[in-house]
Amino acid sequence: MIDGERIVVQGDLVELQELRTIRQVPLNEWLQRINVTTPVTLPTIGRTQVFAHYDGTAGGVKRFFILSEIPAAIRSIEKNIGNSARRYRLAFPHTYIWFVAETAEDNVDRASWAINEYRCFHARDRYNGIDTEMVVAFVPNIYGDGRICWGATGVDPGMTLADRIDKLTNEWYLSRFNTDLDGYTHYPRGAANFRDWVIETREGGASIYRNWPEWTDPNVTKYTVRRLLEEHGVTPTLTNIVLPNEIPAVETNMTFGRWDEWWTSLDPQQRTRAQISLGNLALDDPENLPELEETPEDSDDGGVEIEYRR
Repeated sequence: MIDGERIVVQGDLVELQELRTIRQVPLNEWLQRINVTTPVTLPTIGRTQVFAHYDGTAGGVKRFFILSEIPAAIRSIEKNIGNSARRYRLAFPHTYIWFVAETAEDNVDRASWAINEYRCFHARDRYNGIDTEMVVAFVPNIYGDGRICWGATGVDPGMTLADRIDKLTNEWYLSRFNTDLDGYTHYPRGAANFRDWVIETREGGASIYRNWPEWTDPNVTKYTVRRLLEEHGVTPTLTNIVLPNEIPAVETNMTFGRWDEWWTSLDPQQRTRAQISLGNLALDDPENLPELEETPEDSDDGGVEIEYRR
């Protein structure tokens, strides 16, 4: 016999069979695909969530891995520096907060989840799957691996998990930062403070972050949801859900950069419909124009002096 052949004897009949390997996969991946599983009820999903993985097999402890999103926009953040405080107006990239929550309760919608991990990342492109690349966020109060130091910021532990996720996500940039972790903080292009970022935002608008070198610099650690899950020994099996010909939802308060991204995601027919609709709106209310914001004077680090508070 030669490799790839075998002899099978059935009664007085002998078969010479040829074997051919079509594909090889790791055993643990194969076992995941052939396991018989029962339906799973997820906890209520937060409105800011863009990814969720539920694991109810860890010896009675249920784990919920969550990625929530703060859309790219020009935002104002506040920071205490010594006995003074500053406000900075910055064009932020897409921002993502990673949560790992655990509970031993059978009712997964009860307010009994303990959130054991919080991490914050920035991304050049909006989240599009578990391999979308992110970097540690360019903000104060962040450790070198993205872990968040919340300080006095928190939420009512009696809230449901979905409400806690949404509240922490929506109020992330509203919290008052401080200098506690400034040794871990990195600013775009290796800057020492926010000044260059403030000036770029003023002169270039909401999408200036797309040109930062950190997105392609091989020396800057890149994170993905796949990597974050693997740190916890989790390998998800994904099913993509595609809705053909769907016009993407439009977020409120979008920046010029996000409008550009949304517009380029449309096919020509959808753009034509959008243009006609905008024209009709202009005819209905031609005087509805926004007022321009005044540009304040800033300090040496790009910030504007504001009232100090703890």
